[in-house]
Amino acid sequence: NDHFLLYYGFVPRRNPHDDVIIFENFDSAMMWHAMCFDEFWRREDIAIREQNAVRAYKETSKMLRETSDGALIDAEPRLKVLSDGRVDARVLAAFAALYAGDSELANNQETDRESLNAARKDVALRCEQLIQTVQKQSGKGEAEEMFSEDSSNKSRNKNNSNDIENVVDAFRRHKMFILRDCVRK
Repeated sequence: NDHFLLYYGFVPRRNPHDDVIIFENFDSAMMWHAMCFDEFWRREDIAIREQNAVRAYKETSKMLRETSDGALIDAEPRLKVLSDGRVDARVLAAFAALYAGDSELANNQETDRESLNAARKDVALRCEQLIQTVQKQSGKGEAEEMFSEDSSNKSRNKNNSNDIENVVDAFRRHKMFILRDCVRK
């Protein structure tokens, strides 16, 4: 939707290929994690865990390069969530590796599942933070966000001079929808 808005001035009503950037790159994801989970990052074994996160990120990136979207991985360092609760595999792998600990623990299937669930919770937390940020910037609370589509349609029919505002509002609403969907799933 970013390209549709920027280059063509409209936003599709429902776009299953839209996404929301949750981190600019791997380093910003790790920095965010360290700030949010300060106590976790004070552990004795954090250096090993961080190395595992770096390795998991690189290995996942390498695997993704071998897919049809391979060229995109090198061109796009930003980490995103997509519609239907989908999350960039690179960030999930890195966060899960932080929780899995050393390589011996990471081979345990139960530990893998717990680590992945912890990683998903971290991504959900990041999405919740972004939702709050967007709401503060827009001056709308969650209840207003939910009902703004109806009021937006009324104002669009009433006055065409608000077309730009309506398109930007639709853009923001869809991004919020993706973030909320990721939190729910």
